[in-house]
Amino acid sequence: MLKQELGVSDEVKQQWIQHWIALGFGALEKQLAASPRRGRFCFGE
Repeated sequence: MLKQELGVSDEVKQQWIQHWIALGFGALEKQLAASPRRGRFCFGE
């Protein structure tokens, strides 16, 4: 979709993907850090 509709290069596409994955995992890590239920594997052992 990004390449066809927006005409972006593979490099720009990869940067876009990496940005949103990092943003999503950053939010998840913040939630896990604040949770009293966290364990070795997110929630529990």
